[in-house]
Amino acid sequence: MWGCTKKDETNFISGTLSLEVSRNGVIEELNSSARKSVDDYSITIFNLKGDIVHHFDRFSDMPESLSLREAQYSIKVASEQEIAASFDQPIYVGETTFSIKGNQHQTIHVVCSQANVKVTIGYTDFIKQGFKDFSVDVATEEGSLHFAKEEARAGYFGITQDSTLHFTIHVVNHKGNEFSRSMLIENIQPREHYHVVFDLDGVGGSSSINITVDETTNNKEWHFEMPVNPTHIPVITSEQFDFDNPPNIECGEGMELTLKVDASVELSSIIWESESSFFTDQGLPKSFDVLHPTEEQLQILTILGVVVSNHGNEILVNLSDLTKKLPLINSKPLTHTVHWKASNKDGISYSSVTPLRVIPLGEMARTLSVDAWAKFAYFYGEYNAGEESTLAFQYRKVGTTDWTIVQDVTVQSDSKYSAQVIGLEQSTDYEFRAYRSEAIFGDILLFTTEEAKTVPYLDFATWFQVGSGNNYYRLPGNSLSDSPWRSGDKGAADLTFSQYMKTVLPMPTMENPEFARLETNEALGFKAAGSLFLGDIQGSGLSNVVIDFGIPFESRPTKFSFDYQYSPLMYDNKMDELDAYLILQVREGNKRYRLATAWLRSDVEKTTWTPVNLDIVYGNDASLSDFMLPKKNFVENPEEGFYPDLTAKPTHLLVVFSSSAHGADKSSAAKGTVFDIKNVNIAYEK
Repeated sequence: MWGCTKKDETNFISGTLSLEVSRNGVIEELNSSARKSVDDYSITIFNLKGDIVHHFDRFSDMPESLSLREAQYSIKVASEQEIAASFDQPIYVGETTFSIKGNQHQTIHVVCSQANVKVTIGYTDFIKQGFKDFSVDVATEEGSLHFAKEEARAGYFGITQDSTLHFTIHVVNHKGNEFSRSMLIENIQPREHYHVVFDLDGVGGSSSINITVDETTNNKEWHFEMPVNPTHIPVITSEQFDFDNPPNIECGEGMELTLKVDASVELSSIIWESESSFFTDQGLPKSFDVLHPTEEQLQILTILGVVVSNHGNEILVNLSDLTKKLPLINSKPLTHTVHWKASNKDGISYSSVTPLRVIPLGEMARTLSVDAWAKFAYFYGEYNAGEESTLAFQYRKVGTTDWTIVQDVTVQSDSKYSAQVIGLEQSTDYEFRAYRSEAIFGDILLFTTEEAKTVPYLDFATWFQVGSGNNYYRLPGNSLSDSPWRSGDKGAADLTFSQYMKTVLPMPTMENPEFARLETNEALGFKAAGSLFLGDIQGSGLSNVVIDFGIPFESRPTKFSFDYQYSPLMYDNKMDELDAYLILQVREGNKRYRLATAWLRSDVEKTTWTPVNLDIVYGNDASLSDFMLPKKNFVENPEEGFYPDLTAKPTHLLVVFSSSAHGADKSSAAKGTVFDIKNVNIAYEK
């Protein structure tokens, strides 16, 4: 296995180095899909000067025999690049030194240990039952993570010498009041697991290097108690101001408004924070302590009519005179929002917001926003008083004169109203405004409808062939480079011992295709569903096939339709099932989120062409069956869950047809099951 060769031109003799990698132990909390194989660890070999002699991004890329000069070296093995903070991403690093000596074999054992700190969060039933919402922010000097209420993943934090973990819990009680409290853990060390529970109460030679991953951690559990005594919380209240439904303030008239801050425990600060240019124009900073203002800040507050006073166990902040001085903008409503945070000497904080919305006297209509799709749009507006029957919107194409009026509106309880407009043209510039009369209307806002994008070769009228004789596969399109369509046939043909399954074919002929036929087949003892999908597939080695579902796509369709015939057969005393689905995703970095779903799964035989017209459902809807929901452990298409913003535009589109819905395991399918498809369409009408 080992050999030395003399290179006259360099006048030195080299040896060869072999590297063996083994892995010991698994952290139970980390699922197998999140763990990184040691085959993917990077290998870097340095000389004594610190220069890189060899580097391999993946251990599997390193040759079995590596030539090295006789010398001393150091080696670094790492699972990831250094990351300040991330969920489910432990980083393992191992380093050691070794020597290459003439005609000698050494075994170097590199132990890769966790280099970052693991943090998990728990809550007692007192927290879960006592608050409507709660979350925790965890940070080091290097980075931070937000642990939402249902977050169950472990967070991993890169650390430096003398690093400190900072924890801030935020809770919202059942009345909607918010407060927070902070703690810290000092002198944290690598490999430690902090489970924090929040509670209410020359001459050549050779070496063999064996790398072992030691995934054990030192578990530490901390319990952090929240206060249960309500007098410890510096709650902000008001008898005149409804924080859930803020009132409108008529310009110049103002309103009686006093904030009360509980001071049963001595207050340390009451922070005022506002982005309103009116306040900064008066000379106030965006953020300051109204309880301890500077002399200049106190003078400005006095001029504005803001009075802070003590009243027993309360601090009163009187804003009544201030509300009379708040301006409009161009005779239009304007909101001056102030964020408040009261903190006491126990380190407990309470936050609240007062949106001081000033409106003109008399009736008004305000244009708020639009959610524009390809062929329809939702308009949003606001009003202040008067008959609701006068509420309307107007819209027109940019560059035209006449307005189209929309009087079918939905009025909401918070002085806002909306309307749906259909019949718009795709990729077209429009403008609209809130409207009450020719004398009362809002600002004109511009919007552009989305493109009603389609998918190339969706009609299955054009096909190409890869291969010849009896060794070929066929796909919709003209070539692999211009077609977004792929099938399992391509993956099987890519393998070292190519298999030509012919599970997807144009019918009745290649020359005159009218529909796509998907037929479950069998080879080498494995079942192969007929599958046709958007995305990519790569086969390698004897049996490795990697699928990446989806193509870039930024429009929001509303319907997914096609005609089909289906002839299912039995396997394992079960009837085969077809799958046909469309999924829209929002992808952020390496994470995928579900935006919309349309799905048909059926085991019903259809001997004649049967039309299907599926609604594309946006978000998590009760109509979605369990098998339709996002799954993080789906290898070909792992999804984090549903995307929270239903008005977001997608980044990717998935369309998948399969003759055997469960055939991915290479056994749960019936050879001979046939699924025919034609007239596939993606529509954009409401």
